Amino acid sequence: MTSCLRSISVRREGGPRTTVSWFPGSSSESIEVTCKAAVEVAADAMILAIDDDGCVVALTEHVPEGTVLRIEVVGEADAEGDAAQPLLEDDDASRQFDAQLLKFERISAHLSNERTWLAWIRTALALVSVGFTLRAEADNDDRRRWRIVYFVAGCLFLLCVDLTWLTGWFRYRRTKDILLMPKDELATRKFNRLSVRVQAQFLGALLVATGAIFVAGGWKRTL
Repeated sequence: MTSCLRSISVRREGGPRTTVSWFPGSSSESIEVTCKAAVEVAADAMILAIDDDGCVVALTEHVPEGTVLRIEVVGEADAEGDAAQPLLEDDDASRQFDAQLLKFERISAHLSNERTWLAWIRTALALVSVGFTLRAEADNDDRRRWRIVYFVAGCLFLLCVDLTWLTGWFRYRRTKDILLMPKDELATRKFNRLSVRVQAQFLGALLVATGAIFVAGGWKRTL
């Protein structure tokens, strides 16, 4: 009876060959199910049977004796990609949640950083007021030399306004980046914040010069 059997070999990519046999008159569905079971593929999966020439072969009882077929599951790579996609999305969501949680934990530091930035702005506005006051003093003074002195001092104060604003802004941005760093990076990273030394020295020199101008100018006017 075994002489009536027809046999082929099936295999998965990189897997061993398995012999599948059937009797004449077997249905195409039963042959396909047997081939799936031989290569350990789920019965409800869609498969392609490909011969050595790369042609897709229909699994029927008329497949020639001794044919070697490679079984490929249709959509298997897409299914793996779809399974991995939620993992990637979950990973992104987890990182976003950690970032928001870290920001919430350091909310007091963030608010303090914003208040410091507002203080820089108030300082810059005060310097604008001083600059324009000196400019008005230059217009009102009838002494040519002192008009020049007041005008130069006013221009220097307006220059200090830009320096103060930029110093405050860069320090605010850098501090905000530091507060968003994970805790394990804070111990190894350098902060590299913009120093206030240049702005403080420039402003200090202007204040000393302004005081000297005020005393000298008022003294000369009273003589």
